[in-house]
Amino acid sequence: LYDAVFEADRVGVRTTLEKAFAAGMPWTHSFRIVRPDGSVRWLHAQSSAFRQADRSCTWYGMLADITAQQDARFAAEELNAKLNAAIEQARDAAAKAEQANSAKSQFLATMSHEIRTPMNGVIGMTSLLLETDLTPAQRDFVETIRTSGDSLLTIINDILDYSKIESGKLELENEPYSIREVVDSVLELLSARAAEKGLDLYADVDTAVPLQVRGDCTRVRQILMNLVGNALKFTSQGEVEVSVRLGMPPPPVADDPFGAPFASTASETPAPTITDGRMALH
Repeated sequence: LYDAVFEADRVGVRTTLEKAFAAGMPWTHSFRIVRPDGSVRWLHAQSSAFRQADRSCTWYGMLADITAQQDARFAAEELNAKLNAAIEQARDAAAKAEQANSAKSQFLATMSHEIRTPMNGVIGMTSLLLETDLTPAQRDFVETIRTSGDSLLTIINDILDYSKIESGKLELENEPYSIREVVDSVLELLSARAAEKGLDLYADVDTAVPLQVRGDCTRVRQILMNLVGNALKFTSQGEVEVSVRLGMPPPPVADDPFGAPFASTASETPAPTITDGRMALH
């Protein structure tokens, strides 16, 4: 049998056998053999030592063919190695993607800052211009410029917010603002689009709505711009109304001078098949 042992396994078989013989201990070992037809098989040897009266030892045991088990183990180990390599590649790809996202966010933040600075200058100069003597038409033009500048500044802030969202640093503001002014500014920006389609665009703010509410003015303006813009897009005839009403009061905030109950919901109806009638945003 020893002559049939795979050459690379002979040292291990001999070493473990000699140790078992010297100590009179059981012998257990797995090794390969080469059959006469040249095929290689895995065997597992397991034996027990029985000491005789003359202090000699006799080993009784068996050999089991474990080729199938070994092939399965090797296949599993190979698959596990490939899986580990794939995981490592995925980690490298994720790290590179994170670096790219970080660079992109940094670029967006830098560009937003660079554009926002001159935009603030334009808005500031229009505010100063409004304090001078202007004809009604000139004042209307300047106010449109300022409102459009504010809208563009909001878009720039959106780009900056995008980078903040990616980094998980976006925070909603909680400042007092006038919902009426927000609605009026949105309608003023979209009035030209409504006029192009021959649509009436107006707002109805209930008198029960507080003069000032607390929240994120920029986010509210964004929502209204999207809702009213879609309403104008999907309405071919009739009118679009923005209606503001008090909703369910939120939990009271202690010592908050602007803590008047205020809530709003937005819905857009009907579907894009409007040909006549009225679309109201509540």
